Formats: sequence, structure tokens, C-alpha cells
Amino acid sequence: GVRTKGQILLFSDTTVFSMTFVGPPDIFQFQSLAENAGIVGPHACVEHNGVVYWMGQAGGFYLFDGTVKKIACSVEDFVFTTIDDGDLGLNFDAADVIFAGYNSLFGEINWFYPKAGSNQIDRVVTYNYLEGVWTIGSLARTTYYDKTIFDNPYASAFDSSAVPTFPTIQGVTNINGATTLYAHEKGNNQVNNSATTAIVGSIQSGDFEVQTQDSTGEFFIKVRRFVPDFRALTGNAQVTINLKDFPSDTEASSSLGPFTVSPTTQKVDTRARARAANLKIENTTTNETWRYGTFKADTQIDGRR
Repeated sequence: GVRTKGQILLFSDTTVFSMTFVGPPDIFQFQSLAENAGIVGPHACVEHNGVVYWMGQAGGFYLFDGTVKKIACSVEDFVFTTIDDGDLGLNFDAADVIFAGYNSLFGEINWFYPKAGSNQIDRVVTYNYLEGVWTIGSLARTTYYDKTIFDNPYASAFDSSAVPTFPTIQGVTNINGATTLYAHEKGNNQVNNSATTAIVGSIQSGDFEVQTQDSTGEFFIKVRRFVPDFRALTGNAQVTINLKDFPSDTEASSSLGPFTVSPTTQKVDTRARARAANLKIENTTTNETWRYGTFKADTQIDGRR
């Protein structure tokens, strides 16, 4: 269950109920709000500003703002199934460890969950309710707490084979493992004791094709060059133009790519040609961060074969 404005929401694995106080001394009214919208685990819900968000037992994500609604999710197959290549799926047998957390700095709801084949949390799916955008990532966190007293959210990661190092404990071993506490949304790298590693991230567009008056995807598209339009770029960014000739093909980078773009790069020659292309931007090393604007490319129709 979770408290929200004027009531308490109660979840089973199939149904959502409301529990409302109607009179003294302890009289409550219960009402079924939605069938087939149950919760996947007891901690997979979070409330913010009168809206409750949760991960569904049968797949999908839901919210309650007076009525139960299913949230449109662009990564639902990736999180819940292994239908497509690369979909990691969810280990429903370990669903009791799934939990949700709210990030007030960016208007995000995070669900931390174990992928198929794992009994411990190693993935996160994030919903930015301000922009209606979903992101996914690899992140092993066992607790999460939003910024309140401190300026950053804090989360912990458990390692069953690690030895605690703080404070100093005489005779401690790795029998019970150890937990590391992380400050989130701080800097561009992950710092664990003295080890600094990159927080690798990427964003990838959908396919774009040549559209004519009569058809879409019949003609090849030729991408001669593109102009980087980074609103902010620290370090370098790696840009890949992925190509495929038919929907069933496996996409592959253009022959000259991936391309390394620096803050001084004015244009990039690509020699990319296919029926469908998409753009991927990523950072791969430490001290890299970027904000991207609009993809500007020199393209033309280039035949049917």
C-alpha cells in the first residue's frame, strides 16, 4: 500500500483498491479501482504530489491521479520480455526485490529490477513524467532515497563478496558482503574509493527513410555529411550512423564510422547509404558530457538498389 491524497491505495498482484476513512472511530471504506492492474512487487510503487506510479504484475506501468491509467511506455518490451534481440526481460521470480524511487531533481521515477537470469537488482528503467520520456540502464542499487536533507539523492549497492572497509572493523571477512553508498547526480564519472570510471551513456533515434509521394522506404538514402549541433560538449562524443537495407537486416555502422566529435568539429563526412538509417550518440570515457540539439545532415535520394 501507499498513501496519497485523501486515501490509501492498496495493491494485490491483480487489483488496485482504495481505502478511505469515512468516520470515527476506525471506519474505512474499500473500493476496487481497477482489475488486471496489480503490482509486480510490494515496493514497486512511489507517490509524488498526489500521483501514484507503479510497475504492473502483468507488464506495463501505471499511475493513479484519481483514476487508474496505463502509462504509454516505449521500452515496455525491453523491460518485460525477451521478444526482440537485446531485450533483457525481467526476472519475475525475483520480483519481490523490485523497488521504485523518486528523483525530484529531474522529475523522474526510477524502477530498480533484476533482469532475466539474475536474482539481484542490476537494471533500472526511468520515466521522466515531465517530458514523457523513458530511459533504461544497467545499475545495481539496493536502496534509493531522494534528496531531502542532502543536496543529492543517495543509493546503495550491495556486493556479496566484498569486505567492509569503513569504519575499521577488526576481524571482518567477506562472509556477509558489503554495501557501498553512492551520491547520485554528482559529477560526470563514477568514483568508488580511489577508482574513477566512466558513466557510459547513449541515445539512439528511430530509423529515418526517404519519403516520396507514393512510398516510404523504397529508395536508398545517401548521407554525405552531417553538422554536429551540440548545445554543450565537454570532451568528445562518439556518433554512429547505423544502416540497414531491409527491415529484417541487422543494422551496422557506416563504413567510416563511428565518428569522434570534439568541441571544434565543424562537419563530418560520412559516406553512408542505405534504405534506413538511425543516429546514435554516446560518451565512452571519463569527463565527457554533452547536450545535443538538432541533427543536421546533407542527404539525397540514391536509387532503389
